[in-house]
Amino acid sequence: MLKKERQLKICQLLETNGYVTSGELSRAFQVSDVTIRKDLDELSKSKYIERTFGGATLVRSQTPVSLKSSGNILSAYSHMSPEKHAMYTALAKKALAFVEKSDTIFLGSGTTCCIFADLLPKHYHLSVVTNNLSALSSLIEKGINTFLIGGEVATTNGDTYFSSIAEPGHYLESICVNKAFTSCYGIDVNAGITVESVISSYIFKALPNIHRTWYVMASPEKYGRVGMYKICSIDEVEKIIYQTIPSNFYDYCNSHNIGLAQADCPPAEQIFMEKTCD
Repeated sequence: MLKKERQLKICQLLETNGYVTSGELSRAFQVSDVTIRKDLDELSKSKYIERTFGGATLVRSQTPVSLKSSGNILSAYSHMSPEKHAMYTALAKKALAFVEKSDTIFLGSGTTCCIFADLLPKHYHLSVVTNNLSALSSLIEKGINTFLIGGEVATTNGDTYFSSIAEPGHYLESICVNKAFTSCYGIDVNAGITVESVISSYIFKALPNIHRTWYVMASPEKYGRVGMYKICSIDEVEKIIYQTIPSNFYDYCNSHNIGLAQADCPPAEQIFMEKTCD
């Protein structure tokens, strides 16, 4: 059982019983006491539960933990620092400026893409093709016409989930989107766009055949970082959305006619990102 699934079931038990002990949970899920203590410590940060000696209680002053609210607690943002959330939100907001009414969009996986999905306007009559399972609830709640790419379910960080099929060419050959919005694991002048999961790479490699314009949202730590699987060279990307980037990367994009769009930089993160990019 995945950590997120286990934590969701813990929330449901608390809603039913009001109190659970670490020993009961350890036996029920067949995991160690240490694992359960970590689960309870993480869930307590949501303020929906309160840690007690040997277990946890439901915080009755809060809204009951339903299946939907539990899912939100265990979303991509549940364990993210406010600084990182602000960083990814700034990138997503900048990307949103390139979305127009009636667009048909491919949306990639990852936290930034989840935030992007949260920001998509309801009244734009959009269609979204995606393998981002963590963004589904937001897209559906907005009434956005959504097409889910099936296949194996995976995660690279335990927070967001995606699906992919090993040979997406046949499945995607009838799909045409006018814009693709993705993130990536690494972006490097020599290595190009890279990811860490072979499952994720299947979809990425099919992207050039289905879109007209590809926007990559890349936070500062991704420049110069190289993942295990190369997707394509940087030249195949039409526009990179950034906050701060190394000067050599900036020069490369300008000399190769790769579009750049700078997102607003959260003031609290300005110094951190400048040091990261030096």
